[in-house]
Amino acid sequence: MRDETKSKEQLMNELTSLRQRLDDSCSLEADLRKEITERQQAEAAWQASEERYKRLLSSVTDYIYTVSIQNGRPIATAHGPNCQAVTGYSWQEYETNPLLWYQMIHPDDRQMVLNQSAQIIAGGPATPLEHRLIHKDGSIRWVRNTPVVRKDETGQVIAYDGLITDITERKQLEEQLALLHQVGQELTRLRDEKAILKKVVEAIQTVLQCEGAGCGLINDTTRELQYHHYPDSPSLPGGSSAQSPSKKNHNNHHSHPVLNVSNGSQSGFCVPFWPDWSGRAKVFVPMVIGQRVIGVLYAISSLARPFSAKDRQLLQTLADQTATAIENARLYQEIQQRVEAERAAREQAEIMREATSSLVASVELNEVLDSILTHLERVVPYQNACIFLWDDDLLHAMAGRGPQVQQEVVGRHYPLMDGFLYQAIDIGGQPLFLINMLLGLGNGDSFPGRMVLPLRVRNRIIGYLTLDSENSAHYSQAETNLAEAFANKAAIAIQNARLFRKLRASHEQLQSLSRRLVELQESERRQIARELHDEAGQTLTGLMVGLRLLEREATNPEAVLARVADLERTTDTVLESIHRLAMNLRPAMLEHLGLVAALRQHIKSFNAIYRPTAKLEVIGLDDHSRLPLAIETNIYRIVQEALTNIVRHSEATYVDIVLKQDENHISIIVEDNGVGFNAGAIMKMGRLGILGMRERAEMLAGNLSVESTIGVGTTIFVEIPYDHSDSYR
Repeated sequence: MRDETKSKEQLMNELTSLRQRLDDSCSLEADLRKEITERQQAEAAWQASEERYKRLLSSVTDYIYTVSIQNGRPIATAHGPNCQAVTGYSWQEYETNPLLWYQMIHPDDRQMVLNQSAQIIAGGPATPLEHRLIHKDGSIRWVRNTPVVRKDETGQVIAYDGLITDITERKQLEEQLALLHQVGQELTRLRDEKAILKKVVEAIQTVLQCEGAGCGLINDTTRELQYHHYPDSPSLPGGSSAQSPSKKNHNNHHSHPVLNVSNGSQSGFCVPFWPDWSGRAKVFVPMVIGQRVIGVLYAISSLARPFSAKDRQLLQTLADQTATAIENARLYQEIQQRVEAERAAREQAEIMREATSSLVASVELNEVLDSILTHLERVVPYQNACIFLWDDDLLHAMAGRGPQVQQEVVGRHYPLMDGFLYQAIDIGGQPLFLINMLLGLGNGDSFPGRMVLPLRVRNRIIGYLTLDSENSAHYSQAETNLAEAFANKAAIAIQNARLFRKLRASHEQLQSLSRRLVELQESERRQIARELHDEAGQTLTGLMVGLRLLEREATNPEAVLARVADLERTTDTVLESIHRLAMNLRPAMLEHLGLVAALRQHIKSFNAIYRPTAKLEVIGLDDHSRLPLAIETNIYRIVQEALTNIVRHSEATYVDIVLKQDENHISIIVEDNGVGFNAGAIMKMGRLGILGMRERAEMLAGNLSVESTIGVGTTIFVEIPYDHSDSYR
C-alpha cells in the first residue's frame, strides 16, 4: 500500500516536470518565431535600401571607385557601374585588366595621379585633383577626382573612395574664354575701327564654330544700325555677305532703324534677315558702353539646333570687348585730333604761367595794375586796354593803355546807372563783345575785336578789364578763354593788393590809435592828479587845519559847534569832488540802473555845462531795460565821444540822440546842426574820435557811418546786431 502511494507521488512529480518542460518549449518556439519575423523584416528593409542605392547610382552620371589598402599598399580597385559613361570602359573590363585605370590616364598626368594616391595612403590630405583621361574612343576627357579616406579604429588607412566627375565641358569653356581673352588683348591694340570689326567677325566664327557672323553699329546722327559684313563670309546667301537672296548687289553697309536696341531680348534688335536664313540658328547680343548701346554682334549657323546659353554668354563677352575696343579707337582718334590743339594750349598755358607769376611780385596796387596791362598783351594782343574797379558804388578807371584810353578814360569814375553794360555782365557773368559805351567810342561796331571781362573774386565782381584792337577780327574762343583765365588771376592779384593796402592803413590807424590812447591815458592821469591835488588835496588840507583848530577850541562849546559845521561843509565838498571824478571814470548809474538811465543822467549833466542842447529819444527800451554789459558800455562811450566831438568842432546849438531797439538790432543816431565837414575825407584820414567810435561798434559786430553836409550838420549812424548779445544780465 505504501509502495503504491509512493508511486503515485512520483508519477505526479514527473507529470508536473513534464508539463513545465512543455511550457518552456512553447515559450522558446514563440521567441524563435519572433526572431525569424524580425530577421525577415530587416532583410526586406535592406533589400529596399539596396534598390534605392542602385537607383541612386544609376541616376548619377559620375562614377565611384574604391581602392582597398593593406599594409600601406593598394591591393584592389573596384569601379562603379557608371564608369562606362565617363571612360567608355565597363567595370568588367577594369576587373579583367587591373592596370586599366592607370593606362587610361593621360601620360602627362600619370605622375600627378600617382603622387596623389601615395599622399592619401601615407595619411596626408585627400585633396581633389583635375587631370585628363583617354576615353575608349580615343578622345581626351577632363575629370575631377575627389577622394574620401576610410580608416580603421587605429587610424590606419584601409581604403579610399573616389568620385570621378567629367569636367570636359567646363575646360572647353575655359579654353574658349582664354581665346576670347587673347582676342580682347589684340583688339585693345587696334586703333582702326574697320580692322576691329574684321577681327571680331573672324573671332566669332572661330569661338562659336559657326559659318557666318557680322556686327552692327549705331550711327549717332541717324540713330540707325549700320551693318558690316565681309565678302569672305560664306554664310550669307549668294556666296557673299554683300548680296541678298534675290542676287541684288549691296554695299558692305546696310542701315536699319534701331528698334528697342537697349532691350536684351532677341526680338528687341533690328538685325538683317534673308529668307534663305530661315531654319538656321541665329544669336545676337548688344555692345554696351556704360548704359549706352553702340551696336550688336550676331552669329549664324547652318545647324538646326539653336545656340546654347553658353554660346550667347561667349558672344556677349566678345561684344563687351568689342565695344570697349571701338570706344577706345574712337577716343584715340579724338585724342589724335586734339594733340595739336593741346600742344598749342600748353604753349599758351606756359605764357599764362609766366605772365601770372609776375603778378604776385608786388603788393602795391599801382604796380600790380601796370603789370597786368603789360603781361596781358603777351596773352591776348590789344590796342587799347583799361582796368575799372568798383569803389563806393562808383566804377573807377584805375589804369589803361592806349592814347585814347589814357586821355579820355583813366582817372574818371562812373556812377552805377551809367554802367548799364557792366550791370549786364554782373547778371550774366559772361564777357560782352563789341559795345563799350563807357569809353565814349560810339556803339562799338567799328571795333569788332573787343572784350569786356569781369574781374571776379569769390563770385563777387570787383571790376572789369576791357581790351580791343581796331585791326583785329572778333577775338577767337581760345583767345577769350585765355583772357578770362588771365582776368581771374588778375582779379586775385588786385584783391590782394587792395587787402594789403587796407591792412597797412589799418595797421597805421591802430598805431595812431594806440599812441592816441596812451596820450589820452596820460592826459586823464594828469587831469585826475590835478583835480585830486587842486580840489580834494586842498580841501583835505583845510579839513586838517580845521581839526587842529577844533582841538584848541575844545574848551569853548560855541566855537566847537561853529567849527564842526564848517568842517562838515568842507567834507561835503571833498565827497562831491571825488564823486564827480568817479562818475567821469565809470558812471555808477550805468552799473546799477542801466544804459537808458545813465544816458539821461549824462545828457542832463552835459546840458548843464555846455552850450548845445542835447535831447534823448528812446524807442523800444525803458529806463529799467538792461542789456549785456559790453553793449551798454560801448554805446554809452560812443554817445559820450560823439557829444565831446560836437562840443569841440561842430559849433552846434542842438543835438538829437535816438536810441532804438527792434527785433534784430540796436541803433544809435546822433544828429547835430553844426558846421559840418567832408565826411569822406575825414573817414579816410582816420580821425581818432570817429575811429574810436567805429572800433567800439565793430567790437559788437556792428557798423558806424557818418553823413555830414557843410553848413547843415552831421549825423552819426550806429547799428549793432542784437543777436550779438547772448542774454540780458
